This record gives sequence, structure tokens and C-alpha cells, in this order.
Amino acid sequence: MLIFMNNNLSTMNHFGIVVIIALLCSCTQNNENAQSNEKSKSDSLPNTFIPKKIKPKKQYKEASYIQDKEELNNGYVNYLHPVILSATAKVYNKNDTSSAIIQTLKFNTAIKIVGLDFDNNWDEIDINGKSAFIQRKDIATHSFSKTSKTKSIKYFVVDRSIFKYDLLKKHFTDTFHLQETSAEIVKEINISGWKNADILLSFEHVGACCGCSSTQTYILDANNTMKEIFNTYQYYDDGDEGGESTTDVTFPENAESDLIYFHKYEYGAITNEKTEEYSMGVICDSTVSYRWDGKELKKVSE
Repeated sequence: MLIFMNNNLSTMNHFGIVVIIALLCSCTQNNENAQSNEKSKSDSLPNTFIPKKIKPKKQYKEASYIQDKEELNNGYVNYLHPVILSATAKVYNKNDTSSAIIQTLKFNTAIKIVGLDFDNNWDEIDINGKSAFIQRKDIATHSFSKTSKTKSIKYFVVDRSIFKYDLLKKHFTDTFHLQETSAEIVKEINISGWKNADILLSFEHVGACCGCSSTQTYILDANNTMKEIFNTYQYYDDGDEGGESTTDVTFPENAESDLIYFHKYEYGAITNEKTEEYSMGVICDSTVSYRWDGKELKKVSE
């Protein structure tokens, strides 16, 4: 059974270009009707505080995640192709360094995780059908391989860090560290048609509070540089009124011909300053489109 985890592993110094795309969304409606002239100003509410007609949230296609039958996922944390990250890692009979050593595994050896012991930072693995234990500091919980005619790359994920490794030259070439996002679920997004791009990874944190919340950070490796291109979030109030505030992004497989859409939606209380009463309505519903030109994301429209 998987248990929620929060690793605090030391990471290498990182470099990369952080691209922050800030979207300002001001969604107000100013509908003036000629008939309103017949009403006195005292009977009219300021247009700013007239709630929009409630309408269903627009449905946008989710990112096309690459499905993998090897993924181990309980909804709050996932593991995908875990491997040994240390030069060598000892496998123990029990989750205790004083127990018998079954064998030693080398760097980039695939392992099968079957259980977690977070209190002592051990992972239970399967070795030839038998239970064994390995220290978490020796493994990468996720790994992704990208091979072409000219290069063979592997990405190792440890907590909030990505380590890029050249399998042909046999050395690490880059490191990227997420500054603020705690990420327990890491997935690869299908960008097979993106020019000069090797991989796009989604790092997601699923929160639990009075309501439901989650955040995502998207890291793109293109033109030999890893960078953060989008941040999204979803917050749903589980109170009686049911407010929500969300952002999401749609990634096409071929970004040269299809657009990337960043959508922001907010539904909640709109207050009348005059009466101090409020009504529930759509506060914001906007979309910005981008296109990847092989070098950078360019805004197309708002």
C-alpha cells in the first residue's frame, strides 16, 4: 500500500531558465441597456457588481499524458520506472543497515518497488520474487528515456529535482530544481511533434484541505535547456456555495500547427458595495493561446 510521501533529498546545483508566464484576468461585464435610463440611479446597482449569468465551465481537452502500464499510482503519489541513482546501492534483507546484504545494484539498474517505509526512508523492492529493502537516498523514483539518431538521454527525478544524463557520453549534462512546488506525481506529456523539444514533464502536488486543491508545474527540455513554462492550479471550495478557482493548460502533440491554450476560470461571490449583499456568479472565464516555434512560446491571442 502506498503512503503519502515528502522527500527531503539533497540536490545538485541547478541551472535553467525559468519562464514565468503571468496572466492577468479581469472579467467584468458592463451591459448597459437603454431601458435602464428610466430607473433612478438609487435603484440601479453599479454594473461592476452585477453578477454574470451563471454558466457551466468550458470544457478543455486535458494534456495528452503518455500512458504507461508500469506506473504505480494511488492518486496522491506515483512511481514510474524507478532506478538506482547512486553509483552502487546495497540491497538489505531488512530495513536496517545492520541486516544481511543480499546484493549490490549498479547505477541505472531498474527496480520494482512494492512497499514504502517513510519513517525510516526505506523502500521495499522485489528481488527475484522475494522481498528486500533499499535506502531511498540511492534511488530515483521516476526515470524517462529519450533516444534519437544523434542522442540518447535519460532523465532521473528525485523529489523536486531533474537530473539529465547522456547515456552515450556517460555523464550528467544538466540539473533542474523546482523552487516552490512540492511534487508527488510526475508524468510525461506527449509532445512528439514539437520541434527541438526532447521532453515535457508535469509535476503535480495534490493537497487536502477544506475543499480540494492541486498544483502543477510544467518543465520543458528544448534546445538543450530545461525551463519552467507553465504553472496551473485547481481549488474547489466544498462549502455550501461551492466556489472554485482554476487554471489549466492544453498541450497539443504538434505545437507548430496546433495552439496551446491556457485557461483561467473563477466562480464565486460578487458583492454589491451598496447593499453589502452578494450573489454567486462567474467572475472570470478567459483563455490565452500560444504557439511553440521551435525556440520559444509565443502568445498568439487573448
